Amino acid sequence: MAKEKLKPVKGVAGLFVNPRGQYVIRTTALSEKTGKLGERSKTLKPGTTKDIALRELADLREKLRSGESDQPARQAPTLEAYAPLFAQRRLSRGKWSANGGTAEITGWRLDRYVIPVLGDYLLDRITYGDLQAWLDGMAARGLSARTIRAVYGNLRSLIRDGRRDYGLQPLPAFPDPPAAPKAAKTELTWENFDQGQAALTREQLALFLEASKQESPHGWYPFVVLGFASGARFSELAAVEVQDLNLSGDVGIWLCRRHLIASRGESAPGVKWDPKGEVKLLDTTSTQILRPFLIGREPTELLFRSDQPHYEFRSNKGLQWFFDVICAKTKLPRVTSKIFRQTYLTLSHLESMADAMSQAQAGHTDARTTGAYIKPSVEARKQHAKRMGGVLYAVPEPDRSDE
Repeated sequence: MAKEKLKPVKGVAGLFVNPRGQYVIRTTALSEKTGKLGERSKTLKPGTTKDIALRELADLREKLRSGESDQPARQAPTLEAYAPLFAQRRLSRGKWSANGGTAEITGWRLDRYVIPVLGDYLLDRITYGDLQAWLDGMAARGLSARTIRAVYGNLRSLIRDGRRDYGLQPLPAFPDPPAAPKAAKTELTWENFDQGQAALTREQLALFLEASKQESPHGWYPFVVLGFASGARFSELAAVEVQDLNLSGDVGIWLCRRHLIASRGESAPGVKWDPKGEVKLLDTTSTQILRPFLIGREPTELLFRSDQPHYEFRSNKGLQWFFDVICAKTKLPRVTSKIFRQTYLTLSHLESMADAMSQAQAGHTDARTTGAYIKPSVEARKQHAKRMGGVLYAVPEPDRSDE
């Protein structure tokens, strides 16, 4: 088909009339975004007046200059179609670590609880009521509030990211998730007032370490020594290799640069918040205790390999079993793997050492996070109460001004 001949409108650059009497606009403009010259044309509807044609021409030029497209916006995908892109962009933006387990557990939650119900919903069509119905359905299935809140957090992130990526307005509001379960209220009594998870005192720690040495001198004992000496997380202790420690000096150095991903049974580079890792320093006594456990070992060998057949890494469950054994022998309150971090940071704080140093050792970015681990026990508070007596009832100095 031959190209139809257009008649220019006198005095108006870019405005033409085709043989059927319709206005046609053709214009070029330099894009502010790309710096390139763009060209666009458009045939207007029959009956369009000259004034409207002039406005259309001006609008088209402005769109070319600003880089705005006059094409219809991309159709938003379904939640199921966007989910892989959601994970990919979270990783590329650095919100998730490629070697961590966040992407894996989030994908599992979405596949199990979200996609079967909401997978066919379009990102721009999902509503407050849809999400409330989903929450109600999860509760009706008998899922715990903890599980629902965890999955719902991933779902909200997916919706927020997706609507932003496709230029959509944020969802005005999200329904509230079920309330977190509250601990059963127990009346404070003379039997339970000193119970609760807290850091070990200096005396309790000495008792704990001695019992650990007697129970497992070459197994769990060096593990807990390194844990208490560094305030490390269980995942970091389970993945440490011989080459990560330099104990040649008085102060030992641990290049804490790998951690265990328990769900995959393998180690990954970095630590919880830093893909590069962090440096931990060990006191002189702990360095001396641990030094013999490195002798004759291969550099890439796990320092604390599991003694269970078919397993390479130790498990948190195994550590808890050992803790329970030691606590039963020493009559200490039950402790968990958080005791390493709590005890290190609490004793450092109570001994009036610089909290900034403890924060650096823990790898925290702010003092508030470090402070959450400072949990003095009732025994430590008793010692503080005794010292406060000398503060509250200090004997005044005699007045010697007349002498």
